[in-house]
Amino acid sequence: PTTVILFREVCVSGLREFLGPDSKLQVTNLAKWKTAAQMVAIGVLFLGTGLDFLDHGRGPEAGGVVRMAGVAATIATITGLVLIWAAAGLTFITGWDYFSKALSSNPPKDAN
Repeated sequence: PTTVILFREVCVSGLREFLGPDSKLQVTNLAKWKTAAQMVAIGVLFLGTGLDFLDHGRGPEAGGVVRMAGVAATIATITGLVLIWAAAGLTFITGWDYFSKALSSNPPKDAN
């Protein structure tokens, strides 16, 4: 999901820059919910890792996942993963929306 999120953020930023300051491409409420889901997911995933650290005295190993031994760490990690996937879905939807609006408001110019 992280790749989808990063790709969309870079592309939409580039799109806004390309369209310029007079662009009518406004931030939507769904995009605001997407950002909120991303921020909450990151915080909850950090919480799951921190709780796992408290249970075991160390965090997950590099490239590993939370060991899911403690109930609180398990709940936090699973909740964070669900939220980050939901944010990725919203990211795809809002990215598609922005690009379709940009294409409809700025049709490609004829090369002739």
